Amino acid sequence: MALTKLAALALLVPCAALAHGGEAVRTLRLQRGPAGFEALLTISVPPGVEAQTLLAPAGLVPGEEPGQPVAELLGKRAAALGLRGLHLSIGADERSLRPLTVEAEETKARKTQAGGVEGVAILRFSGALPPGAAVLELDAPSGPTVRATLAAPAGFALGLLAGVGRAAAGGLALRPRPGRPCRVQISPAVESNSPR
Repeated sequence: MALTKLAALALLVPCAALAHGGEAVRTLRLQRGPAGFEALLTISVPPGVEAQTLLAPAGLVPGEEPGQPVAELLGKRAAALGLRGLHLSIGADERSLRPLTVEAEETKARKTQAGGVEGVAILRFSGALPPGAAVLELDAPSGPTVRATLAAPAGFALGLLAGVGRAAAGGLALRPRPGRPCRVQISPAVESNSPR
């Protein structure tokens, strides 16, 4: 499944329904691509102080120059909020986990009619990936609630080792919580050669 601009924009509408109780919510669709892990991050921020901070004029947020169009900055600001406290690590086993670095390649966001913010970003995670079997850890000790899905790479099976999650179509649905990261075993799929 390739991550495309159209898919990213199509996810903005369902993400708005996830924001509840006045809290921001983010979703993460993770998959292993040819060059490493990639993800589609969506964030929905309901009207309130957090949304107003994202919509602030340029120059009021550290690192920004006065006069920059807020429309250009909004996607970067929403992506930064979506990435806050989000950590992805991988290793050959649970003892050798190493963090992957993340880069937001493309970001977009818009103000909702109610005054909230909806954003989307295409993420690339880089770092050394172990050949064959591996353990992946998704941790979110801070930031908005995360609802993640991890697609099973072709020829591999996924198994939940720790954390909150369940089987989902083509992979696993993961719900990392503060103090309870999700750990997943990624193993080569075993082919069944039994006669029928």
